[in-house]
Amino acid sequence: MIAAFIVLSVCAIVSAFHQVTPEYPMSLFSLMLINEGMVLLTALLYGITAHFVIAIINRIKGNY
Repeated sequence: MIAAFIVLSVCAIVSAFHQVTPEYPMSLFSLMLINEGMVLLTALLYGITAHFVIAIINRIKGNY
């Protein structure tokens, strides 16, 4: 989970650098903040989904 978050954070920063242009009205900091927010949301949803899947598999196996 931490490795996925780190990889997604690096991708978010790189994409912010690619998105910033002189004619684009948003600053680099704003773009990084928006992209990092999406990374946090994605990591949170991934973590919740992974834990539910593991809990369901354990329940099916009988390992409470």
